[in-house]
Amino acid sequence: MYYWVCTYTRIKLELLHEDINYPLNKCFCRNILTLLNTFDLPEGNVTESNYDQVLHSLNGTYPEVIQGLNLKTCDLNSFLSEGVEGTGLAFIVFTEAITKMPVSPVWSVLFFIMLFCLGLSSMFGNIEGVLVPLQDLGVFPKSWPKEAIAGEIR
Repeated sequence: MYYWVCTYTRIKLELLHEDINYPLNKCFCRNILTLLNTFDLPEGNVTESNYDQVLHSLNGTYPEVIQGLNLKTCDLNSFLSEGVEGTGLAFIVFTEAITKMPVSPVWSVLFFIMLFCLGLSSMFGNIEGVLVPLQDLGVFPKSWPKEAIAGEIR
């Protein structure tokens, strides 16, 4: 598994190696960079581990400035509740669950095999969806085997 590294600088936000918590870490990085730039803090002063403490301290001292910054709430539950549907469910929530299961590499391989089979079945369905109307319109004779036509179309 890759580890996620965030470098806070005044000029740019550098993201290296994504992990499952990518949106959460990206949120923290943007908020920290905003705090560093707004309050002219030293670059190593705010980290993810002390972010809440620094934000609470700054909010007590400069509440109107903090209110105007438009900082986002960095909570994994809020990110999961925003896009947990369709592929978001498969690639965010399920992969997070797999990492917490015992023998997670086995479950990861099984998940990959499941997605591979899903892709193959979608491909076969699409080929049939193109092939049958072409045969019904008489573009290809019905006596030709579907396998040969599908091989030629693909």
